Amino acid sequence: MQEDIEAGKLYMHTMEGKVSDEGNPVLRKLNKYLNKDQQQKINGKPLNDLYMWNAGVLGFNTKYDHLLDTILAFTDTVYPQFPKHIVEQFAFSVYFQEAGVIKTAAPYILHYWNLKEARLALASFFDAFKDKSWQELVRYSRLLQMPVLMQEKVNFLHNRSIIDKLQKKQWSPSKQDWHELSRQV
Repeated sequence: MQEDIEAGKLYMHTMEGKVSDEGNPVLRKLNKYLNKDQQQKINGKPLNDLYMWNAGVLGFNTKYDHLLDTILAFTDTVYPQFPKHIVEQFAFSVYFQEAGVIKTAAPYILHYWNLKEARLALASFFDAFKDKSWQELVRYSRLLQMPVLMQEKVNFLHNRSIIDKLQKKQWSPSKQDWHELSRQV
């Protein structure tokens, strides 16, 4: 991925769908907003005919740094009219697509946007290893096992009883003994 970025390839986390396909409630709202003003086009293409990419991961060469001012201006213009959390993400999606083909970063970088509980695991990990060097942290990072945490959360949500759902029981990652686990690395 790093070599691709150095060569000028653009990366974002994952493609979430074409805006006009209205694949989820947020895209439906964005499509409705964009349909109000048919003048919003880029290179003659209506903005709602573009794809929404998740901006939790961005990879781009500095040759594209000129896009940042344009992306910020777009965000600053659109957000007051459409105050949703995805405006900056859509801005990156629009201008990266205009600049080139976007590649997915998901196979290379784990973005835990749907696993906010990972913050607990990360906080305890960094607390346990606060005196370690960067190289040691990289070595110990294998212990984090974010895909396992994601699967545990999915299993919990799918297997909750009706009572658990009514009580709004939430999943949280189990506490790890990082020092014990570090003996395995």
